[in-house]
Amino acid sequence: MKRNYAFLLLLLGSQLALTCLNAGVVTTSPAHEDRKIVVAKDESVAFTATPDSGSVTTSLTVDPTGPTISGSGSSQTATFAAGTEGQAYTCTLSVTHTDGDVTCTDGQEFTYTVYVPKITTETIVSTPANADRRKLGVKEEVTITVEPSDLDISWNVSTAGQSAGEVVPSEGTLVQYTASWEANQEATIFATGITNYQEEVVFEVVAPQNVVYQQAEAPGLYNTGGILSIFAKLSLYMTPTDVNFENIKFKEGSCYATAWGYFQNKNGEEHVPNAEPVPITSDLVEGSGWEIAGTDLARTNDNAPDFIDGEFHWYIPLLYDDGLGALQFNTVLQKHVMANPTGLRGTLSLYKSQFSASVEQ
Repeated sequence: MKRNYAFLLLLLGSQLALTCLNAGVVTTSPAHEDRKIVVAKDESVAFTATPDSGSVTTSLTVDPTGPTISGSGSSQTATFAAGTEGQAYTCTLSVTHTDGDVTCTDGQEFTYTVYVPKITTETIVSTPANADRRKLGVKEEVTITVEPSDLDISWNVSTAGQSAGEVVPSEGTLVQYTASWEANQEATIFATGITNYQEEVVFEVVAPQNVVYQQAEAPGLYNTGGILSIFAKLSLYMTPTDVNFENIKFKEGSCYATAWGYFQNKNGEEHVPNAEPVPITSDLVEGSGWEIAGTDLARTNDNAPDFIDGEFHWYIPLLYDDGLGALQFNTVLQKHVMANPTGLRGTLSLYKSQFSASVEQ
């Protein structure tokens, strides 16, 4: 009889163990991959235990603390609000299983790692000073970093109707984005990972708006045998100043003059630009813009008296160049004016952007 009692106790013990191990399955939303889950900030992960029979109650712990925990019964939810990024969290779901008169907690813990990526951006150049800005100049470069660094992240770029730039390499937690050479309202970089993780980094990419021409040194004002002329050396500055343009170059384009009166013989004269574009420097001049290397030489077209009213206009295209091609972003008017003429007397003026000078006969 003792042997029979022993056999019965052994049998009952085996049944209890089997009942404890029959708590069913735990599912997560989003579904995990090898107990790993990646979510963006402000997203949640739901943990649900479903028994094969009976019922369960659950509790959830998260280490380190920070995420908000809510739920009851068979389900618990961890919400990863702003401020929780850049961490890997150990989430442990404890399950108590009740089936008839049997309640079991032993071995009913399910542990998952939840990653909440933190994406930071930093411009390669140090000017303007706000390196984390999301407004970029064409061809400007940015380093994109993801924490934790042991994640598998893929990257792609999208924008509507225009080139969006490039992310290199296309996978990893430390990559570089180079903005398009075409301006666009928004360039969206998508970071993706396991468990349907997706997050966006949006940049505004802008082209140059204008070039400011200012006097570099005193202009040459000439009156030679009654022939008036002006020769000016001008400094150039590119705007806007809240992005960087060091990765592009500048040049003036070709155009043809519209002229009348005193300058009639110059009508149709071509503006011939320099063959090679010039660099944009890293010097930001307050009140002017990004200094463009070199100077511009502007001069009038010499004509002999008699002086009569007249004007000469060049609407000069302003182009930026990335080495593969050039795009126009604005024009500048270079204007020559003969005013107050009285035969052998008159005033010749030269205007270009912010520069002006005059000489009289």
